[in-house]
Amino acid sequence: MRNVLDKVATDQLVNENIGAILKQERQKRGWSYEELGKRIGVSASYMYRLESGQRANPSTKVLRAICELFDIEPTKVMAMEPQSLVLNGKSIDMDVVQEVMNLIVNMDVDKTTDVFILLEKVTSLQKGILDTSNEKA
Repeated sequence: MRNVLDKVATDQLVNENIGAILKQERQKRGWSYEELGKRIGVSASYMYRLESGQRANPSTKVLRAICELFDIEPTKVMAMEPQSLVLNGKSIDMDVVQEVMNLIVNMDVDKTTDVFILLEKVTSLQKGILDTSNEKA
């Protein structure tokens, strides 16, 4: 289950930071989006959208190509864990996400109390997310 948390954290990190990395490295080399796209193996418009944050969640293949092209350690891109996760426009502290994940990992499905504790925590988390979207309406 730790992989699920890592994926959530990584997705948010990549969405927030890959654009900044791309812009810095592309400009440092004086490359156009077209040149960068050719080197990565994607279109210029894809590179623009990724750099500007309009495109999210690049594939592992694209991330790997970016790291290789710019000689960036993948850990530089992946190691900076975000402090929060945004769902439905509401920022959720990663400690809360970690707590839910720990409950899942350590849960004994044969113990009714463990199941109810997890259900209560997830319901509370969902309510907080849904309440935010209802307030905007």
